Amino acid sequence: MSYDHQQWVDALMRLMVAVPARPLVEVASLCGVSRHTLMRAFSCSVALPCGEVRRRCIGRKMQALMRATPPKSIKEISAELGFATPRSLARWVKHENGLVPRALREQLCRVEEGKGAGASDRTRGEADYVSSAERSSGPRRQHMIRAT
Repeated sequence: MSYDHQQWVDALMRLMVAVPARPLVEVASLCGVSRHTLMRAFSCSVALPCGEVRRRCIGRKMQALMRATPPKSIKEISAELGFATPRSLARWVKHENGLVPRALREQLCRVEEGKGAGASDRTRGEADYVSSAERSSGPRRQHMIRAT
């Protein structure tokens, strides 16, 4: 049976943007295909791995929710992102950023306050999300090259 890969990728992207932490098995069942079929379609159509796109979607939406006015609780944020529990969100944030959610929120708010007028044309939540692994990959890689 032949599938239109782009159709599945579009559906996956819509669902990941809506609820980024939703399990891929659930997304695949909503699309009416297996998880393997969905992952194969994604790898054929997109240059980045599905996990990386998912991490970026979670990060961008999480930043926007943490900066929201009035402030949302960590419990509300975790539910909106699709995490099973607030603790699941806390583990994910700690793994990706090295900070607990409250500290990350404080850091994001300080950065937002520090921008001031005219510092950037970007609106809230539009900042590019960069995980700790991406931030640290450059210098670590250079260090490893020098050592060899």
